[in-house]
Amino acid sequence: MTKATIIPYDKALPEIPGRTPYTKPDRYLEKLGGGRYEIRDSRRPSDMFLVNKLRLAVDQWRDEGYKGASEVSRRLMQFWFEEDHLLKDGSVYHYWWAQQESLETLIYLTEVRGFQDLEPVIWPRP
Repeated sequence: MTKATIIPYDKALPEIPGRTPYTKPDRYLEKLGGGRYEIRDSRRPSDMFLVNKLRLAVDQWRDEGYKGASEVSRRLMQFWFEEDHLLKDGSVYHYWWAQQESLETLIYLTEVRGFQDLEPVIWPRP
């Protein structure tokens, strides 16, 4: 059996007051250098290809009530993201925003847009 390596971290990580991992991000920390950060009022834009466009499309689809999703997918998203999940210790578990957005994006691309492969997403044809 392998022993886990524990690396101590003696610095406090910066946080945005009131921010939870369960809600859509509306602010982010921008590094200013010298260990300083500033809170920016917006979602951190991604440098990754297609991410910002997909976020906008999925946001609009969510706001319109998941139009075009199957009834099974709609019910699953309701169960996963709108209902409380009780753990054995009695605490309530909620999925994190990133988990919700990932599943929504997958359902949007496959059920609504009908993609079986990512090639047409990356290189759309006119």
